[in-house]
Amino acid sequence: MIKWTFWGAAAAAVALLPSLTSGHAILLFPTSRQTGTQMSFTDIGIKIATFPPTAAQLNSCLDSTPVAPREAFVAGGDVTVKWSITIPHKNPPGVRVAVQYDPQSDFIVLKDNVDVNDLTATLSLPADKSSDTAVLQWLWASQEDGGFYMACSDVVIKPAAAGNTGLSPQEAPPPSVASPSGC
Repeated sequence: MIKWTFWGAAAAAVALLPSLTSGHAILLFPTSRQTGTQMSFTDIGIKIATFPPTAAQLNSCLDSTPVAPREAFVAGGDVTVKWSITIPHKNPPGVRVAVQYDPQSDFIVLKDNVDVNDLTATLSLPADKSSDTAVLQWLWASQEDGGFYMACSDVVIKPAAAGNTGLSPQEAPPPSVASPSGC
């Protein structure tokens, strides 16, 4: 029985591979939305055939539906975004990561011109902004094939704890020397 369960699971995993590789670029972390025609489970990271992306596309998550956040980060802290590419590309740079703190605000670019072949990018979140409804947007502009790939992740960005902003502490000024009275 265990032997058949293992082989059944292996066959199911292999069956999923073509759908994941059809996208060329797949956001691995943070977990992306898996809804909408551009970001459904079978088309994670699918190519959008307009290059360069329009301003409206850059400031959206296309038709994907927001989901409950799966990851939480701290304002002022670092986030390492991870992705996979299924075919090596020769056109770096091209990856951009942006954040949106609420649905009515624009995306703020946190990192741009990252080589797609790096497969990760570590970025710093602004220390003064937090949100329970933040969205991290991952975008790869592929000049090689004339399209771009996008994925969005719903995340929580918690306020930095008092005294812990994620930034290096500043050195305290030296104590002043009191001068004798009358001088």
